[in-house]
Amino acid sequence: MSLNHNMKSNGAQTVLSNNVLVAQIVCYQRGMTNAVRNEFRAWRAYIQEMQEGGMYSLFGMLRSMLLTSLTDPRFMLHQAIIENRANSVLHLVEYEPKWITPSAFTLARKRKFEDIVEILHQHTTEYRRVHGIEPRKILKVSHDKSQMGTQ
Repeated sequence: MSLNHNMKSNGAQTVLSNNVLVAQIVCYQRGMTNAVRNEFRAWRAYIQEMQEGGMYSLFGMLRSMLLTSLTDPRFMLHQAIIENRANSVLHLVEYEPKWITPSAFTLARKRKFEDIVEILHQHTTEYRRVHGIEPRKILKVSHDKSQMGTQ
């Protein structure tokens, strides 16, 4: 029995002594990659900085980001869009596709960031497919009086 325990210890020690392997394992702790974890850290630091900077600048900044609160987790996505950081947008929407909202598309479209609009669109489509959500159907409204009933 002690021989089996020593073999397990040696296996664990081998894994834990491999720095590259440990880094790969640790980067997925709590279900997120290092890239997403770094976005969270930057967001927390930014919140602290904005709270110290005063409320007037805070409200103006939130309005320009199409958000109402610094604690809205979409803040990270919106900031990445505004700063045209396509890789960050990709990491964030892969981590949490539900953060993609019409306001995210609006921010990207207003700034003409075609690559970011495409990333948002692809991940919205994929999210809907995976979760079996049907796309909304757009009803065409006819304004032709000949097709309307008369009164």
